[in-house]
Amino acid sequence: MKTIFSISIFSLLIVLSANAQGKGEKFREQMKAKKVAFITSKLDLTVDEAQSFWPVYNEHEKSLDELHDKKRSIMKKIHHNDGSIKDDELIIMIDQLTDIDLNEAKENKSYIAKVKKVLPAGKIVKLFEAEKDFKHTLLKEYKGGHGEGHGGPGGPNCGF
Repeated sequence: MKTIFSISIFSLLIVLSANAQGKGEKFREQMKAKKVAFITSKLDLTVDEAQSFWPVYNEHEKSLDELHDKKRSIMKKIHHNDGSIKDDELIIMIDQLTDIDLNEAKENKSYIAKVKKVLPAGKIVKLFEAEKDFKHTLLKEYKGGHGEGHGGPGGPNCGF
């Protein structure tokens, strides 16, 4: 009886965890869609520019997402450390975080080099402004909907 109860509880936890992850993924996808729509409205791309730009942009966002996921995972381990992680392990994690930051900078540099091949300088500046404006708009929406000072599920994954 106790085993059946334990299995039931374990199964329930797995379902709840998967559901929470699904909601987080859904939120992330919604934010990406909002960001793309926002950037599209600001850049006024020609058909040729759009066909060249969006694959580069999407590849960049995917790379940044992977880096941010790695960083989040390490930060979560550090944050939930109850003293059981040894100093030498923490040093390794700190080095990993630094490496992730360096890789993010390299990714951004590579991305800009690619974007320069498909967009004129003026539209690249508009892109930077649009990403910055999107962050500000999202923060205003969040503060308006949830009140000041409340933590949230995270912001968009903007590259700059």
